[in-house]
Amino acid sequence: MKKYLTTATKVFTLLLVMVLSGQANAQDKNSKRIRIQEERALSYFQNKEYRKSLNLFLKINAVSKDTTDNNYLIGMCYLSTNQKLKALPYLVAAEEAKAASFVVYYYLGRAYHLNHDFDKAIKNLQIYKDSLA
Repeated sequence: MKKYLTTATKVFTLLLVMVLSGQANAQDKNSKRIRIQEERALSYFQNKEYRKSLNLFLKINAVSKDTTDNNYLIGMCYLSTNQKLKALPYLVAAEEAKAASFVVYYYLGRAYHLNHDFDKAIKNLQIYKDSLA
């Protein structure tokens, strides 16, 4: 009986390791796929193909847990298309996460201005201006 339990324990442990390594392998593949999509989205962004870049960044945000850097880039893409009003929540999220440099305040100011929130626009543009000094 003792030998049977030892064998059963070994089999269970082996199965557990196999399942866990399979999950880790799947996560590695998913991370690699996301990195490839991010590289392609950045390439589109650098080539001023903002709609293509935006679509990829939105897909990445839907499946990725780490969206802090992407929020800034999504906001920038929206500001560079005819959907400028959609930029604000992404730029706010980027600023709150401190994911972008002080330049985010300039674009936040623009986004608030486009959304007719002039007090917040002035406040963010002032922060940007003060950061330049």
